[in-house]
Amino acid sequence: MSLEALIDRALDLFAPFLGEREPQEVKEELREFFRKRLDAFLAERGLRYDLADATVHGSMDDPVDVRHRAEALAAYSTSPDFAPLVLGYKRVANILRAATPRARSPLSMPRRSSSRPSARSTRRRRPPPARSASTGPRGASPRRSPSSWRSARRSTASSTR
Repeated sequence: MSLEALIDRALDLFAPFLGEREPQEVKEELREFFRKRLDAFLAERGLRYDLADATVHGSMDDPVDVRHRAEALAAYSTSPDFAPLVLGYKRVANILRAATPRARSPLSMPRRSSSRPSARSTRRRRPPPARSASTGPRGASPRRSPSSWRSARRSTASSTR
């Protein structure tokens, strides 16, 4: 008999004792309890936590099968093919995660074009401040490179100390 069927049968029998609690909520709590117990059981048997976690978070309907899968995964994890396989899986998972459409917030939605100009486009824009032809950004000579701007700032900062 499967673990899921046992949980369902237990909920049917104990339904009068649940009181205000929803059966689905209790079912999720029982699943989580058994998941943690299986994790602890596999850890006691000396399996790495990541391998135990991977097998328990799959199908845990048959606890004996979970143990066998965890032991098989532990044996395979020592082979040289394991690391490239895990790396490939992670890449595919990341690609799929990036490809799934996400819910957009209203702020990230593209603006609709309308025939009427928006208030933003009808406002007068201020002209940029006038710059002298002999100076570049931050008063530096236009022939200087950005690295020389930094060194010029450092030398003026060190001379003022």
